[in-house]
Amino acid sequence: MDLRIETTSEEIEGLRIVRDICSTVIDPTRLTERDSKTHFDIVLDQDTLKSIVRFHFFGGNKKVEFHDDVDPALVDLASVSDLHEYRERICDALKKKLSAQ
Repeated sequence: MDLRIETTSEEIEGLRIVRDICSTVIDPTRLTERDSKTHFDIVLDQDTLKSIVRFHFFGGNKKVEFHDDVDPALVDLASVSDLHEYRERICDALKKKLSAQ
């Protein structure tokens, strides 16, 4: 069984986009990644309970899950750059985690 976790270039690109979007609210270095076999989380202050978004990028199928308590939580993306279209939801998810501190 292969248990290695491989962080893809698309996941890194997504992290950079989310950091850029959130840089208007916080120091973007506060956002870090937690990669697993099934998803890629972007978390605040290295706290896995403060996940902002979760990527599900498998082959040609790309989805982003927003942790902002708004439906739909899981959204299809045609490309990673489509994350820019969800700027408001990403910032709202971040602000929700910041207010929970």
